[in-house]
Amino acid sequence: MENYNPLNPEVKSTGGGNYRVNPINEKYQAFHQCEKNPQQNSRNYVEEDLYGEDDESFDVTELPNKSFQLRMSVPTPLFGNIIGKRGATIKKLRADTDTKIDVPNGHRSNEKVVVTGSSRQKVCQAARRINQIISDGKRNMRPTHFVGIPLNVSPIKENFEEFKKFLLNDQRFLHIDEILYQDSNLLHLTFDVFPLLDTEERLLAVDTLKKCDEAVKKYIQENCPDGKVRVHMKGIDIFSDEDGSSVSVLFGKINPECKAIQDIANIISATFKGAGVSVEKRNNPTEVRLHCTLINNGFIKRADDSNEKFKTRQRFNASKILEEFKDYDFGEIELSEIHISQMGTKGINGFYEASSVLKFL
Repeated sequence: MENYNPLNPEVKSTGGGNYRVNPINEKYQAFHQCEKNPQQNSRNYVEEDLYGEDDESFDVTELPNKSFQLRMSVPTPLFGNIIGKRGATIKKLRADTDTKIDVPNGHRSNEKVVVTGSSRQKVCQAARRINQIISDGKRNMRPTHFVGIPLNVSPIKENFEEFKKFLLNDQRFLHIDEILYQDSNLLHLTFDVFPLLDTEERLLAVDTLKKCDEAVKKYIQENCPDGKVRVHMKGIDIFSDEDGSSVSVLFGKINPECKAIQDIANIISATFKGAGVSVEKRNNPTEVRLHCTLINNGFIKRADDSNEKFKTRQRFNASKILEEFKDYDFGEIELSEIHISQMGTKGINGFYEASSVLKFL
């Protein structure tokens, strides 16, 4: 390629015509050879590692035989994602990275996915690819836990019950069944949601919340002169991709003047994503969308399956509610705790079971 002259290229004659010979970059020569000869060992071409020689975040061990190995913690439900349909994914991973990848059979918990290769770089490359598969898999799974703050306290709890009572007794809103309203004991402000698939992931989440303690307290000390973080819920809204006449979730808004709680939510969400507890959503916004669910058509799953009325999720018309209650004041509380809560559970006080609690008062 060094001697290639585009003004006077090499020409070859074949099939009655003359054709210019274009050079092939040496970096891709092995790949093109494999294309021409499918029987050739595909390991002649190894996908280029764009991340450099090594990644210190991986605890790679050099073995006595001079090969390198990494043992990775992967939730058992995601083993199938790494293997792929009829083993297609793991075969491609092995070929692209020139590594040996062993996935446990899934019968025992806490078993590791083991990656072995002739260089640290190849092992790290395979590990990054596996981590991407894990992230994609978790992104498509239903969350099992959330991090946020309880709002099931006075005056927010009482004002929500008044709001609910008014709607249930007004003929204009009777199309929204009572079962779709949030239980006032479960009112909460969500910072982030995520699936925790095994004990190791739950312990990581608990440890991550503990690590937030210093950062949050430092923020409060520097930005809240009286040491208090106020949470004022005022008004209602729907998600931007919905129309008011066809709604799946109606939620209470947090007063934009409550900047501290927004900043704290952003700190916690970023920390959980950085630790790998939560994964970036596609088109992920830079700020947490603070919301307290008030009505959700997903709550239909609480109903008796024998009732035909509740067989399918039905969107509801919230246009008049949005108009009439756009400035409804649910009240203000002071931040006292941040919880990691398990969805679908109830604790002694009626709120979700807590996996971990961070206290501020």
